[in-house]
Amino acid sequence: MTLAGFLFGGVLVCYLVASVAYHAHLFAGSALARRVAPVALLMGLLLHALALAGRWVDPQASPMPPAVRVVSTVAWLLALTQLLLDCWGGWASVGALSVPLAFIAVLYANVAPHAPVTRDPVLKSALMRVHLTGVIVGFAGFALAFCLAVVYLAQSALLKRKQLKGALKRLPPLESSARAAHWLAAIGFWTLTIGIITGSVVAMKVSSSAWYLSPPFVTSAIAWLIYAVYIAASSLGGWRGRKTTYFLIGGFAALLVAALINVAGRSPWVR
Repeated sequence: MTLAGFLFGGVLVCYLVASVAYHAHLFAGSALARRVAPVALLMGLLLHALALAGRWVDPQASPMPPAVRVVSTVAWLLALTQLLLDCWGGWASVGALSVPLAFIAVLYANVAPHAPVTRDPVLKSALMRVHLTGVIVGFAGFALAFCLAVVYLAQSALLKRKQLKGALKRLPPLESSARAAHWLAAIGFWTLTIGIITGSVVAMKVSSSAWYLSPPFVTSAIAWLIYAVYIAASSLGGWRGRKTTYFLIGGFAALLVAALINVAGRSPWVR
């Protein structure tokens, strides 16, 4: 096993422990789990940072395609944001969704078969780095907005049924969840916009085919349109509450499809 592979194994263990602990805190109110979860998450974050760096310095490690690096880095950023929400915002309950998402992303990025790395120098350009940064930040923002949208729907259902005890007491305030989801989605929308524009320029330079008809570009464009409607409806139309959360869930589902296609090697800049 390579150094990077060993580190990623440790990351998976830590994220799994943190996921179980966050669930135990949310549904059982375990005080011990509440203390264990951020510690396990922090250990996973440190190992994850080393693992990502190990892909660059370990001569035995196989090179990671851009899409795989994006998925793994999004997982790291999602876990980091959750740790900040936990330690400074007290929103540990959100970790019952966000940390399992990070675990699944790391697992998929390291075990799923993917296309060989393309050696085109354009893919190492500054424009490509801007594209990857925009996609990573956008995807992480949308992932956390998705988690908060699910929390909002669950909390609304519990309040409607007048189930005012148990897990409901450990969820963030309803309006705070909606407001945070909105701002995360807004950040994700503008960074994803930058990522799509720069990615289109790279694709035009690298691919001679109709890259704009490629499955990942089409699904990314669909996701972008869903979020554009959400931003317009919430910012200009004054939509709030349950109606807008469905846009966040639908947009994230479209992004997941685009990510799966990219990792499988159907990227518009793969020759």
